[in-house]
Amino acid sequence: MELQQALKRERNEALDEVAAIKSTVEKMTQARADATAKQAEAQQALKMPKQNARLRKPMLIPLRCPNQPEQPRGNATASSTKLLPLKQRSKS
Repeated sequence: MELQQALKRERNEALDEVAAIKSTVEKMTQARADATAKQAEAQQALKMPKQNARLRKPMLIPLRCPNQPEQPRGNATASSTKLLPLKQRSKS
């Protein structure tokens, strides 16, 4: 009787271990699928700018300091033009 209980206990432990391994394999398979999908998205994103680079022209937008009055377009000089840090530009 004790031998039979010991064998059942050992079998149950083995079944638990198999279930844990199966769960780990499923998680790793899902993680690999997710990583493959992310890699494909990243590669596609890298290809897009190269494909459209010839079609796009750089867009230059003149910015002025909020505290500075607007200058006439043809008379802008280096001293009258103030560049804003990137964080301030995005707010204005």
